[in-house]
Amino acid sequence: MFTYLLLLLVCFTCLASTATAVSVQPNILFLMCDSMDGRVLDPTSPISSLLDMPNLRKLAARGTNFINTYAASPQCVPSRTTMFAGRRIDQTQTWSNGQGIAGIPSTGKLDSECLRLFDNETCTNWQTNQNVTATLVDSLRELSCEACLYGKVDIGAGILQDPKETYAKANG
Repeated sequence: MFTYLLLLLVCFTCLASTATAVSVQPNILFLMCDSMDGRVLDPTSPISSLLDMPNLRKLAARGTNFINTYAASPQCVPSRTTMFAGRRIDQTQTWSNGQGIAGIPSTGKLDSECLRLFDNETCTNWQTNQNVTATLVDSLRELSCEACLYGKVDIGAGILQDPKETYAKANG
């Protein structure tokens, strides 16, 4: 029933230290799928009782569950880029599945997948127009969080080619 349920799993282990003591921040488990009605994990929805999902329900009960969220685009890559860049599609200019974030914010270089599909001039123009200065992964790393990406994370921005991203396993 939920063939597309776990297409993206992002697990973050955050460790931060202070001058006097080491504090451990909580883990962040970010689950995103291609097609799932938010009501299936909403305990107040009648639809919730129709499905047996004990593990996801336990996770949802222990954390924050965003049950009324909507995709920024009906297409995968544009929708994912909005989440990873924290910007609207008109700002990232990722209009279709064939165009992710053209530049790598941490280095200023061009994404290798963009260069594979398009010419250098096109990718450079997109990088300039998109003006993405950081992704969710970049921002978490600045906070000393370790990002572990699994599943469809084909948003560009060099995420899958990043040597620090040792756990990235699949490009959708």
